[in-house]
Amino acid sequence: GPQFEVVAMGTGDFNYSQMICFDGRILHDSHAIVVARRSLLRYFYRQLLLFYSRNAGMMEKSIFCAEPSSCLLTLKQDINIHLYLNQLPKGAAQIKSQL
Repeated sequence: GPQFEVVAMGTGDFNYSQMICFDGRILHDSHAIVVARRSLLRYFYRQLLLFYSRNAGMMEKSIFCAEPSSCLLTLKQDINIHLYLNQLPKGAAQIKSQL
């Protein structure tokens, strides 16, 4: 059957905008959706490293494959990405309704 794997997850609902610190020791926006996005980007970067490793075994483990008609990468045919939210984003992460 199909296999599923959680590759990124985020939790939190706080913004440290009052405590500005630029030395990298404070995560200024820890809303769950922002943390999950950062985690997903890190996962994608690791998958890119696997793809460009020049090692056939490692390349095979990557979720990416080369698009034959261009220089772009695409997800392998059996790879799907799903996003699950158990509540709407807050603050700047919200999408304002156009209704």
